[in-house]
Amino acid sequence: MLTISTSKRRFTVKTEQEEALFSEIVRNLLDKDGKLNIDVKNPEVSKNSKTEKKVITREEALDDRNSLVEHDYFSESVGGGKKYTGFLYIKCPECGAEKGFCSKKGTDGIHCDVCGCNKEFEEPLKPMYVNCECGGRFKYMTNKSEEMFDVTCINCGAPVPVQYNHKKEIYETIR
Repeated sequence: MLTISTSKRRFTVKTEQEEALFSEIVRNLLDKDGKLNIDVKNPEVSKNSKTEKKVITREEALDDRNSLVEHDYFSESVGGGKKYTGFLYIKCPECGAEKGFCSKKGTDGIHCDVCGCNKEFEEPLKPMYVNCECGGRFKYMTNKSEEMFDVTCINCGAPVPVQYNHKKEIYETIR
């Protein structure tokens, strides 16, 4: 398996001739003196919509947030209950430890790494929108019930205060 990665992209090829493929790629990138054979200032890269950044207005962001539907964050479990997927910010009901993580397969409960308890969620999780001063914007689902608390930004590590909005039934960043 041959993997080429950058900070934002990754390419993997599974082939039996990985050594030959690797040598060919290196030969194409470097000249005979060992110098980079491409113009770093203007590399020939196809535009990929996944890596392009789009600047949106506050109104567009609010429209996007209001248009989110439940099926983006839920999948049905075998027993008929909801399993949550995506970014979760969960507080252990036993010891109070908090952790943020991404659930790809879906989860209908908590497993605490600190005390070891395994419990199903007692009530539906609430959406939480975190907007950090560094520009990071994240959506979590949380089981917390406090009126106000801090969430650590995953980009810069700064605490971001969030407060529960009773009208919208969501947690949102305090401005």
